[in-house]
Amino acid sequence: MQEKVNAALRILKAVRRKNIKAEKQEKEEEGKEEKERPGLTEESKEITEEMRKKLESLSIEKEAAPLYKRKLPPLPLPPSPKSLEMISPPLPSLPSSPSSQSLQSLRGLKERSSSEKGKEFISLGFRRLDELLNDKEVKTIQCDGANIPVKVTRNNEVIETTIMLTEEEIKSIVKRFAELANTELTEPAFSARFNGLEISAYISVFRGTKFIIRRTE
Repeated sequence: MQEKVNAALRILKAVRRKNIKAEKQEKEEEGKEEKERPGLTEESKEITEEMRKKLESLSIEKEAAPLYKRKLPPLPLPPSPKSLEMISPPLPSLPSSPSSQSLQSLRGLKERSSSEKGKEFISLGFRRLDELLNDKEVKTIQCDGANIPVKVTRNNEVIETTIMLTEEEIKSIVKRFAELANTELTEPAFSARFNGLEISAYISVFRGTKFIIRRTE
């Protein structure tokens, strides 16, 4: 009986030694694998680092470069004078100043005598406009307000005279025209006809009075 027990113990010891040996061998194999893994990790780290540097040199450094180091795009050239002429609209022409011929015509209005056409000078009570109204070649007389030169149309030419009326004179002329035409003076708009003349006036307390007289005959 004792021999059987001893034999069983020997078998158990042998199995235990075998198991210990197997465990030891397994640990050695695991250690080898762990030693091999760091080598692969270092290699992958080197590859990763190299790729990162390449990417940084290609994109990040260019984006983060200071403005003074960047290459700026070329500026557009200024347009040539010829292209400016094509683009810019034509400027409106300014009214020309009275020519020497116009001034001579104006002087002719003042120097013209009543006997030039064999007609007697008629005073209509329009003060400084009487001389213009007696000239049959004057087709229109325009007053745009107080202290503004009166304009006339003579021989299809607009002439700016040296006559400037006050607000009181302008109102007096419009009132005189209403009396001669036997027409009631209305405000703000007034129009009447008398002896081949037609007046259109605008009367305003705030903007002043203006009128235009046309010859209808």
